[in-house]
Amino acid sequence: MRRACAAFAIASILLGAYGCGSRAPSRDLPATFVWTEDQSVIDPASGRNNIWGGFEVKDGAFTAVRNTARFILWRTAAAETRISIEYALRGNPCRLLVNRAAVGELATSPRRAAAGFSVRLNAGFNFLEFEKTTNDVLTVHEVLAGPREPRRRRHLEEGESLTVGTEWASGRLEFRGRGVLGITEVLFHEGRRTARTFDRKPGLLSRRIVHAFDDPSPGFVTFAARSGSFDVVENSIVRTPAAPFPGTVPRFTGSPDVFILLIDACRPDHLGVYGYARPTSPNLDRFAADAVVFENAYANASFTRSSVATLFTGLYPESHKVRILMNKLSEELPTIPVYLKGKGYRTSLFTATGNVSMNMGFARGVDDYFPHIGEWRRAEERNLPRRFDGWLDREGPLFSYVHFMEPHLPIVPPSPFLDMFSAPKDRAFVHGVLEEFQKKINAERSFGPEEVRAVVDNYDAAVAYVDGELGKLMKSLKDRGIYDESLIIVLSDHGESLYERAYWGHGSKVYEETARVPLIVKFPASMGLKGRVEAVVELAGAFPTLLDLFGQEVGLDGKSWLQAIAAVGPDDAMAVARSFSNVGDFGLRWRDRYAVVNLASGTDTLYGRAKPVFTEIGAGEEDDVRLLFKVRFLEWLGRFAEADDRPVPIDLRTLPKNELENLRSLGYIK
Repeated sequence: MRRACAAFAIASILLGAYGCGSRAPSRDLPATFVWTEDQSVIDPASGRNNIWGGFEVKDGAFTAVRNTARFILWRTAAAETRISIEYALRGNPCRLLVNRAAVGELATSPRRAAAGFSVRLNAGFNFLEFEKTTNDVLTVHEVLAGPREPRRRRHLEEGESLTVGTEWASGRLEFRGRGVLGITEVLFHEGRRTARTFDRKPGLLSRRIVHAFDDPSPGFVTFAARSGSFDVVENSIVRTPAAPFPGTVPRFTGSPDVFILLIDACRPDHLGVYGYARPTSPNLDRFAADAVVFENAYANASFTRSSVATLFTGLYPESHKVRILMNKLSEELPTIPVYLKGKGYRTSLFTATGNVSMNMGFARGVDDYFPHIGEWRRAEERNLPRRFDGWLDREGPLFSYVHFMEPHLPIVPPSPFLDMFSAPKDRAFVHGVLEEFQKKINAERSFGPEEVRAVVDNYDAAVAYVDGELGKLMKSLKDRGIYDESLIIVLSDHGESLYERAYWGHGSKVYEETARVPLIVKFPASMGLKGRVEAVVELAGAFPTLLDLFGQEVGLDGKSWLQAIAAVGPDDAMAVARSFSNVGDFGLRWRDRYAVVNLASGTDTLYGRAKPVFTEIGAGEEDDVRLLFKVRFLEWLGRFAEADDRPVPIDLRTLPKNELENLRSLGYIK
């Protein structure tokens, strides 16, 4: 009996030593975890490190493996604070930026050194970027925001929580500590919310709590330390790609002609095919009867150059790097014209904007380039339909991209469209739209109802003008007998705010009305694809759709539109659009909700489906939906954590006079 008791005691001691040993906190917690408390320390030992990109953990420190390496600090409130950095640097001084603002340099020091900077941290995410040159060696041992805490913090102290997105996630999180861990699981099955909350306590000997993930639905899990404190000691969560859609993928037979016709700044809710009462689009309405109409299509950027770069490449702005007005498309990226030229197509590009030009990188792979670019004072006949008609005599197969500027503000359509929806008495305001309208916008004065109505009348007339031009293009295709078996895509690069939120235009904002676009795709008649699609799609899907139709696969950011056609009703796809800034607004559409997230300020706004535009949902309402948007967006953004971050800059001195005048008259440059 004594031997048995002794053996049991020894076994208990051994089990206790194994189960209660000081297992180290996990060192691989990603930036996609959402914390409720300030993050003050970034170092490999703490485990609460959010490595955004460009670093690797080597020998107990972060070593920069890219010329731009960055951390994220999460803060609950904006505040002035001091950041201390322990580092070593061989080579040249390294520039430090906080939220894209330069704050100083790290001096060269082959041995471990310290540097301090006074900075303002925003509520939410704060981006700490280290810019070095290729041969420099930067090692960061620790980043500390504010004073050092008297003791090491656990990941979850009492009263704190951690939220993890669960969509297409499998694996587990293992916590270690003492106390009670509250767990709340929230899932959205076909948009309907389900939730359950329960408490877990660690085992008497092991002090472990393990939570597994296995549901592919959108959702999240929140872990809250109701009492005691816990560390995350294992993170084995992996993201699995969504299953391919069932059924046979339709394919091209041969090489049909392909035409992409883009109406700049066109809102779908101002077209008859999308339910608009005014007769703005009779030609497009007839065209839609032969086509697939996507009811919820979104641009991936709310300004032309970035959006068309995504259209051409199938890459998000985070990949192709055309994110601000001073970036152009890289010559290294494959594009639709390059791809189709390689397949034997005769390619052309007709453009009326300096944003989509040879100098901006869009004419690669283009055989025949037709720029109609000049100062944007009056809407004049730009001969696009006539020159397009002549170009169609080339031997095929044919590909053409045609970019109409109307109804981009400010614009005045030519007669007889000028007075189509307004009386001649409005001309005094309408005729001065370029000079006076822009002055009023820049002065940020309020607009009265009559002025707003006059602009909307003018906008609708410009839509009707382009609809007439598109009718001419369609007639040319029909007259040559190539309409039926061609792939014809009619779309816009972004929408346009018409003062619904006291804002005109697009670009600096990414409201739903600036991100949603018309998308009408006529497939070759022999494929038998027609109808309306509710699922959310993105312009990034254009190139992947072409690849699908040709039976080829290339790893691109976008998802083929054929998957949305195969879906029955809305699905859980999320569209992401951005404004023209490095760290600015992102617009997110999922089912019947829309959110605007600003990484620089840490703010977010939620909108619900309503007509004519989405309406804001009050603070404190639908908090689970807000959190779902946040975790899904972080997972989306995390896909680009290790991407090279070197955009191709524009040298304005190299642009021809007509393109400079065009960009200046549109308000893009001064």
